[in-house]
Amino acid sequence: MIRKIVAGVLVLVINAGGLNFYSHSPVEIKTARAAYSGRQIKTVEYILGGGTDNTSRGDNVAAWAGSTWSATKGGAGTSTIILEGTNIKVKNAYLETNAVVAAAFNVNNVAVTLDVENGPNQGVDVPLGEELSVSPFNTSGLSGNIQVVSDVTALFSTQSDSQFQNGVGVIGKVQIDGATGFVRSLTSLKLVISYELDYSTSAHNEVKTVRFPLISVSSTDNGTKGAACPVAGVCGFGYRATLPDAAADSDILNAWFEIHAEINSSTASTLTPQISGGTVGPAFNWVEAISDDTNQRFLYQPPIGGSDLQRNVTSTLNITMGTIASNFLGGELVVTYRYSTGASEQTETVRYFAYQNGTAPGAVTSSFSISPNIANTGAVAKNIWMRIDSPIAAAQTMTWQAKVGSAATTTASLTYAGSLVRGGKGATFFMNLSSSSASFSFPQTTITGGVRFSSATGDQPISVEVYVTFTWSGSSGGAQTKTAYFGVPMQGTGNLGNQWYNRNFYVFLPESVTKIHRSSYLSAMVVHSEATTIALGTVNVGVNGASTTVTEYDDTESYTRVIHHQVPSSTFTGTASTTITWEDKAFVANMMASAADEVYFSGQFVATYEVRFPNIEPTYTQSYYRFYVDNSSTTPEDPWPTGTANLGENGAITASSSPPAKNENVRLRMSLTVGTRNLATTTQSFKLQFSLKTSSTCSGVSLWDDLGNPGSATVWRGHNNASTTDGDALGPNPPASSTLISVSDRAGTYEESNNTSPNPYAVISGENVEYDWNIEPNNATSGATYCFRMTESDGTPFANYNYYPEITTSGYRPRTQNWRFFDDETSTTPTSPMADENIAPSDVGSDSIIKLRLTLKDTANATGTNVKFKLQFSTFSDFSADVNDVVATSSCVDGVSKWCYADGAGIDNATITSSTLSDANSCAAGVGNGCGTHNETPTSSSNFTAPASASTEFEFTLRQTGAPANTVYFFRPYYTNIDSPVEKNTSEQYPSVATDGAYVDIVAQSTINRGDLIEGATTTVTSTATSLPFGALTQGIPQIAAQRLTITTNAGSGYQVTISEDQQLTNSLGELFTRSSSTNNLPLSWTQSCLSSMSACYGYHSGDDTLSGSGTSTS
Repeated sequence: MIRKIVAGVLVLVINAGGLNFYSHSPVEIKTARAAYSGRQIKTVEYILGGGTDNTSRGDNVAAWAGSTWSATKGGAGTSTIILEGTNIKVKNAYLETNAVVAAAFNVNNVAVTLDVENGPNQGVDVPLGEELSVSPFNTSGLSGNIQVVSDVTALFSTQSDSQFQNGVGVIGKVQIDGATGFVRSLTSLKLVISYELDYSTSAHNEVKTVRFPLISVSSTDNGTKGAACPVAGVCGFGYRATLPDAAADSDILNAWFEIHAEINSSTASTLTPQISGGTVGPAFNWVEAISDDTNQRFLYQPPIGGSDLQRNVTSTLNITMGTIASNFLGGELVVTYRYSTGASEQTETVRYFAYQNGTAPGAVTSSFSISPNIANTGAVAKNIWMRIDSPIAAAQTMTWQAKVGSAATTTASLTYAGSLVRGGKGATFFMNLSSSSASFSFPQTTITGGVRFSSATGDQPISVEVYVTFTWSGSSGGAQTKTAYFGVPMQGTGNLGNQWYNRNFYVFLPESVTKIHRSSYLSAMVVHSEATTIALGTVNVGVNGASTTVTEYDDTESYTRVIHHQVPSSTFTGTASTTITWEDKAFVANMMASAADEVYFSGQFVATYEVRFPNIEPTYTQSYYRFYVDNSSTTPEDPWPTGTANLGENGAITASSSPPAKNENVRLRMSLTVGTRNLATTTQSFKLQFSLKTSSTCSGVSLWDDLGNPGSATVWRGHNNASTTDGDALGPNPPASSTLISVSDRAGTYEESNNTSPNPYAVISGENVEYDWNIEPNNATSGATYCFRMTESDGTPFANYNYYPEITTSGYRPRTQNWRFFDDETSTTPTSPMADENIAPSDVGSDSIIKLRLTLKDTANATGTNVKFKLQFSTFSDFSADVNDVVATSSCVDGVSKWCYADGAGIDNATITSSTLSDANSCAAGVGNGCGTHNETPTSSSNFTAPASASTEFEFTLRQTGAPANTVYFFRPYYTNIDSPVEKNTSEQYPSVATDGAYVDIVAQSTINRGDLIEGATTTVTSTATSLPFGALTQGIPQIAAQRLTITTNAGSGYQVTISEDQQLTNSLGELFTRSSSTNNLPLSWTQSCLSSMSACYGYHSGDDTLSGSGTSTS
């Protein structure tokens, strides 16, 4: 039965008046197959020193950061940077330095160095940045925040691929010069590297960095904790590092929690992170004891694995406060790890500009909307969140609302203490929207947001980014949306109002395929300071002369804030189109403050874009196959052909294995090996093709035809089976017993026509999926061999063909029918039957010559040319054992061959003149379809043409040559043209005969006279059939007597004569004669076995040379 949907087209079969009408027009859209072998770029992040430095450092005191922080370079160790790939080239690398000014002192200089293993000057602390013209930070009496971005690209220009893959050691140094008494704390170093590497569709390892939000466990929160985490309180944050493409926790190369906390206090205290059930983290301490409200950042690097940071496990990060509470407590988990590009499910994080307002929103809701576009195949959103920055300057309650697609609106209320004067860095907090992830409909969904402050006093402009972490079918290739970072280092500090500070920076997007701009922006950190107070004004951040203006409000203390400037598509691409046609491009960052205070800028440029790599198509290899007999069920049971003589896997149907004739269907099970990448569910259809084998191998065939639909006129076509449904899955997943080929892992579908239904189950690369084709020859050439192959649904051949199924169609295909034995072998047309038709005659004696007449019917509607049969015999009716050829007269050995050909009336291979059997077609005077041939030899050449579909009578002349008695023998013809026995037709039996019963006749010669020569010896005694009268013996004179037996038998196994005695010979005194010392196995002469030293001895000699037993025969 056919009922199949292929690529969205329904295939219908309608039966009307015995005619089948087919509608089958599959349409399948396929991606271009040209593999991309160019370049790509990736951005990865590492932190140095094992996280934030938990030791405060004084004026001009250096600290090195390697695997840990230390006051000496040797004590710091090295932090290992691993990059994976081929032809790695670092295009942009920058080091981000962050530190808290923990006392009310100015900063004169920030000196940062980096020593990179295998770099251009390994072993040297290479100075970074540039000379500062004025103090980068002037205290206004409160704490401050320093952030510096330093370009370090040159230090990663000389390493080899293997060095990057094995790990490059780096050591950073931070030394801040301030006024006497200066103290810095919570220093951190983060290295960001954007590097080019080759793009490859082959599975290999690469490195990436992804992010996940920390989600307050309080039911009233969404992301950042809205209320204060109290003194000595433990506040929990849920997270899950979804890394399906990391093989083990050990593939996590660098990971940290970036924690942000508002500290509204004049007292130093601590904050201690710990993964629930894991190792207790450091008690991060802020040492500043200035009465202000500042926002602290901590980078906590937890142990990897065990009960600490694990991949794909839902966990909780607990944060324990010391003697001071924290407001606005929240953060992110950042993970850099090694992964396989061949993983079927992979994780990515992308970053979008969302909002930057230039003025404070006050108590009125400021709304915004973005529509992130993520093109990755099979994408599933795992986390969505907003990162928000605002240098709030007074007590506030912020109310946030956000919505993902059609999901319900998510709200959050956050309380900012603000009772003390703002100092240092502005607030950073996180709005989690992950609960609405399911409403993100790929590729594009609108995300809206809005915020309002509880008061117009202390409110500030806000900066908003949206992050989306998602999984996708990474091994499938195709379009990818990705985010790359490029450093925009500080230009130096200036104190001139309305003075532009400009810095060129470069963006590298080396992919030489279609690239589409999605989001780009400059994220700048602005440090505005001045002794006593700052002058409030405006700050401009821009690119290529277009800028965003942000107004400063309320607080006149020195501070640090974030500003985002969105770069429009036209600026980024250089055209009116969103298509990116370049591979690298220079931009200029423009930054200015209106106040004549100390101001410096640093930051990063964020580019999110779509790269339309070609899809990585799975490859296919045609693997094992096996033929089966159709049983009108989805799962056939009997391997081809019918019966016990089964073809094995990868066994072709040849002329000798019951090949199919026209309209006789065959079930073909085929397995395909999926390679290169996994095959997703219902993504691929296939077709079956055939070709006449015109070459010595099927691989040499160049012209292939599609299998025709059932009922079509195509040479090979599908077979419509009413009890099975075309396109059904062969079985469940996993397949259990529904797959029959030994290498199969997944079930495909049962098929009666092209194309197949899409694969019902996902198939992992390296697995085999099995399909079942029900096919039949229609107008195929008789006796010809055809090759079969599967292709993709559009006819694209597979990458490899390990095995091709082959079917030789049936030519002339005889089947035995009626038979009869005759004993008048001298008649050309025998008339003396030994029994009725299909009845075995009995008592066929040795040396009997008989004729067998046998009807052979062609069942393939095919003519046979040069047809020749020989005859075989067996004692098993099914010829399962003891199969022998009837022996040619020239080789016949009586008593051994059992059955041989014989010379009867008629000439070998000549046409019989008349038929004798009731089912034979007409044969008279040697004319008619019923006229077969005489057969008196097994292998002689014949030019006989057997007519198609006829019942033709053949004759075989045989002689019984000592076959065992009382035995039934069965005979079958063997078609020598195809080297195959002829099968019985339906309900027929092979011819048979029974040999006569066994008998033996023994006659003893009545008298052998004295002096007769017997077996080379002359008798000295006259003997009878029953006596050997030796009479009186004279010492030294031997006496010889003999007896002769004549034996006649038809026993096929012969006979045996046994000599026995009831006692040894004795003399008149009762003394025993000595037996001859020779044996049956080693007979000796009389003189050797009866020695002169013996008083008397006796023995015997036989005329049979084959002796056994323990007798004393002499030679």
